[in-house]
Parts: sequence; structure tokens; C-alpha cells
Amino acid sequence: MKISPTKQAEEQIKGSLKEKEALLKEIHHRVKNNLQIISSLIYLQAQRIDDPHVRQIFEDSQSRISSMALVHDSLYRSDNLTMINLSEYIQTLATSLFYTYRIQSDLVQLRVDIDPEVLVSLETAIPCGLILNELMTNALKHGFADGRQGEIAVLLETESQTKICLIVENDGSNLPDAFELQTIRSMGLRLVHALVNQLQGTLDLDRTTKTRFKVTFDHS
Repeated sequence: MKISPTKQAEEQIKGSLKEKEALLKEIHHRVKNNLQIISSLIYLQAQRIDDPHVRQIFEDSQSRISSMALVHDSLYRSDNLTMINLSEYIQTLATSLFYTYRIQSDLVQLRVDIDPEVLVSLETAIPCGLILNELMTNALKHGFADGRQGEIAVLLETESQTKICLIVENDGSNLPDAFELQTIRSMGLRLVHALVNQLQGTLDLDRTTKTRFKVTFDHS
């Protein structure tokens, strides 16, 4: 049976798309592996550093790289190579960060409350992951440094189908009275500001009952 030129063209296009999808998956897989290698090298180097402040800088960098590697791992495992399931990514990253800092679950609880199936582009997912990394790290290192009990909550919400809100809140130690978002000098929160600007979003802080950071940005 003779195949029409149109059908032949369709089959060629399908074959070409499959090849490109396979190539993209391989690229994401290799990027993830390379980032994990870099993360491991930084970890090994950090173990040789005696100064705790310098060692912490290395470990913070390792955590940031791991959050980016997780994005590429998500794309590699997904059938959709252009969009990330932000809900699954945030859930996995938050849980990973919580256990990375060896937090005792009988002292500090992690609560993750996210809207299902929030899909975003790679360009949005990476800044989101880094923002979550910084805000959770800040809470874990400073909010519960004295061994006090409490909860860290990570929330992902959609507003009117056009906005996404990422919220990180904790009921640990309060921020200093003089703390102002506009004048912060810490590397982590300065990075959060830069990433929020990259998303063309807004960053709000509420200290009424808990320390609550809220990042709002357009759904992409």
C-alpha cells in the first residue's frame, strides 16, 4: 500500500520530535549529573575547612546547587519537557532541605500545603527553588537555633489563575526589631530579593504572629 507524501511528512515530523525529546531528556540528565558532581566536590572541600563560618558558606552553596539539580531531574523524569510541576518540585525540595539540616522532627515539624498541578517554565522553577532554599535555610538556621519547638510551613497557592504565591513561615525565634527587608545585608536574603526581581514579583514580610515571607509572581 502506497503511503501518501502527506503521511510520510507526518511520520518524519513525529520521528524528528521523538529524537529531539530524547536529546532534551539526555541534556537535562547530564546537567543534573554535572550539578550533583559539583555539589559533591563542594561538600568534600567543606569537610576540610576548620572555620565554621567559611564551612557554612560552602554548605550553603552546595544546597543552592542541589536545588537547581532537582529541577533538571524533574524534567528528565517528566513527559513534559517544557514545563515543571512546581507543586511536586516544592514538595520534594522542602522535604529534602528539612532533612539536610538534620532537624529533629519531635522538635520542629514541617508542613507543606500546596495547590496541585501548578505548572511553570524552567525559567520560573529555578528562581522559585532558590528562593525556597534561602527562606527555609534561614528559618532552620536561625528560627530554631536554640532548640526550641515549632513548625515551618511551606505553602504554594494560586490566585485568580494569574498569580502564584510561595509562602514560607515559621513560629521560631522572632526577627530583630530593627530588621527591615529594604536594608538587609545577608547574602541569602539579598539573593531572594534579586530572584524575586527576576520573576518580576513582590516580596512581603509579616511578623504579626509568625515570621511569614510571601513571594507573589505571575503564572508563566
